[in-house]
Amino acid sequence: MLLFFLFWYGFCIILDVMYNNITKMRKFASGIVSVFAESILSLFYKGVVKEHQYGNWGEFMKRSCTGHRLIPMFLLVFLLIASTSIAATMPDFVRLLPVTENLTGPTAVALDGSEYIYVTESVNNILHIYTQGGEYIESLNGLEKPLSVAVDANGRIYVGNKTSGNVEVYDADLNLILKLGNGDGEFGQPSSIVISNSGMIYVADSVDDQVKVYNPDGTAHSTIGSNGSGDGEFNFPTGVTINETDNELIVVDRQLSTDVFGDQAQGARVQIFEMNGTFKRSFGEYGVGEGLMQKPVGVAVDLEGRIYVADSMQHVVHVFDGNDGTSLGSIHDVDNPMRTPLQVVYGASNRNFCNIP
Repeated sequence: MLLFFLFWYGFCIILDVMYNNITKMRKFASGIVSVFAESILSLFYKGVVKEHQYGNWGEFMKRSCTGHRLIPMFLLVFLLIASTSIAATMPDFVRLLPVTENLTGPTAVALDGSEYIYVTESVNNILHIYTQGGEYIESLNGLEKPLSVAVDANGRIYVGNKTSGNVEVYDADLNLILKLGNGDGEFGQPSSIVISNSGMIYVADSVDDQVKVYNPDGTAHSTIGSNGSGDGEFNFPTGVTINETDNELIVVDRQLSTDVFGDQAQGARVQIFEMNGTFKRSFGEYGVGEGLMQKPVGVAVDLEGRIYVADSMQHVVHVFDGNDGTSLGSIHDVDNPMRTPLQVVYGASNRNFCNIP
């Protein structure tokens, strides 16, 4: 055992010198077992998070899990090994260039299959479209306080309007095709939209306390949840996303709880459902500080199953293990804080986009 440990420890040190992007091996813990465990963790994870985000109004924060340019193939393998060998941990974050052109108060953000960027501004009743690199392409005017946006695999654009209570569907040329369900008045407040790989459409309605489900042709299919704070119920659901790997629907809401004065107050939680709406599990706790949510709004999930929740009150993005809800950390910077992050979207290029109004 000792011989194996010495070999392993030497191997870790060699890798550390070669790549210069793995955190230095941690100090010996008491006992050989502790040191061995620490060495394995140091091999695959940095152990600490570099926290970078935008501090300017109208900016996006983009997240790169690697942030390294010299050895991308090695890092790809490293990330795959880490994801399959060790429980979920906080990824490393690097700030990339923001998207700012023509933006004054972004409300929602979405990506299409090519990672073109779609941004709504409810104050200006407009949708902006950008390239993967953030270069402005075009805009769609005449919306009615657009709160949410999504793009399906066919390039159709879904916009949730608060004033008219609808979700409008546009083709790639920005022509209006249809409106979900019965059209105007279908929703109390369409706060978040996500489309599954099969084309099913899920809309979090914050006022009606439901997730409403629609067929690819826009006709109503079913609803998930009802008003309440129990398992499978919702109180002001604000975000919805899909973990396609595990076939799970993830919803953020603010279930009511009793405060220290005996009054009902909004809380914070994440609920996970099967795609048919069957409740599976939930996690989350209201409060201030690491791992505690105060005002959750948007939610996203990455390829490793980590769940990201934008907390507009604490100005951070929380990161949780999607399996058991363990807090992995948060994206924040005391010296350069985000201001009211509303949504977070994960892209296949390992970038996260947060809109800062």
